[in-house]
Amino acid sequence: MSMRAFLITLALLFGAYKLVDRLAPSATASAEVRALVGPDRVVMLGASWCGYCRQLRTDLEQAGIPYVELDVDDDERGAQAYDRLSGRGVPITLVDSVVVRGYDPGRIIALARAETASATP
Repeated sequence: MSMRAFLITLALLFGAYKLVDRLAPSATASAEVRALVGPDRVVMLGASWCGYCRQLRTDLEQAGIPYVELDVDDDERGAQAYDRLSGRGVPITLVDSVVVRGYDPGRIIALARAETASATP
């Protein structure tokens, strides 16, 4: 296999991996993770340097959604929850037991406004 073919194959595999990750149904937070982050319905695992986290904070505040943020760099509980969720980026938002990875304010707000969040749409 030529180097060019190898690189193209590698790029395609990486793209497929990212697509599957994005299209996969929401994970459910274990009881252990919920115990770490506390009883609040909406918990955002974020970081002070993260632009998407900053925008999600604004979106949640404008929507009137109460939330708690745990910084994955500065808060031990946030770091432990991030590790147990196999975090690969922030924000990660928990609404009840539903885990939303990445910046998806529409989905997070809809789940938070529902009486009880569930992973099924």
